[in-house]
Amino acid sequence: MYYNTRMVLTGLRRASGIGLALAGLAVLLWGTWPAAQAKQLFPYAYGKELALPAGWDSLQPPPSLANGVFTLHWPTRVRLGDEGVISLEFSGADPQTPCPQAENDPAFILTSRLELPGVPVMPANELSQPIVSCRPAFQAWTVRPDEIGRVFGTAWLHLSVDGMGKEFQPELAIGAVPVDIPVTGLFGLSGGQARLVGVLAILSGLALNIDLLIRRA
Repeated sequence: MYYNTRMVLTGLRRASGIGLALAGLAVLLWGTWPAAQAKQLFPYAYGKELALPAGWDSLQPPPSLANGVFTLHWPTRVRLGDEGVISLEFSGADPQTPCPQAENDPAFILTSRLELPGVPVMPANELSQPIVSCRPAFQAWTVRPDEIGRVFGTAWLHLSVDGMGKEFQPELAIGAVPVDIPVTGLFGLSGGQARLVGVLAILSGLALNIDLLIRRA
């Protein structure tokens, strides 16, 4: 009788340990599995799809800007308390385009602004970068939502020309992208809390079966 009871309790302990370890593994995977990325492409031919502002007709853009592609990437979800990265890339559509170096050409500036009401954006909401001939441009923001729900916002994209006179309009609007990012939690746990709980559950499950592990070792 005593032996049977001991066997039953040992079986329950081992089953509980295995279940706890598996549950902890599932929680850990939720807290570490990377989110998929959404993206929006902006194929762009200078002066064709979009009307040029006043005074821009005489400007000579870099070869890469004459026919390029802007791409905005953002995560399809962000865990509560974790960081999400939203990035903007610009690349010339034709890598074989020649790249002459013209020192006196006007400087075209890529300016992007990310508006996410109620969400801190790092390093700043608005980023600017000169477009250099035949070199890709890259800008990125880091966001950290502090509430479960959905984050709605807009990414704005503009071109400007540095050092031009007042007769030139300052910016060329290229486009605006609505950004919608779900912020998720696991039973109210943030990403960091879920990872901690998952590790502790796995260790606890292994501890409940330590005798079996030692015996097999």
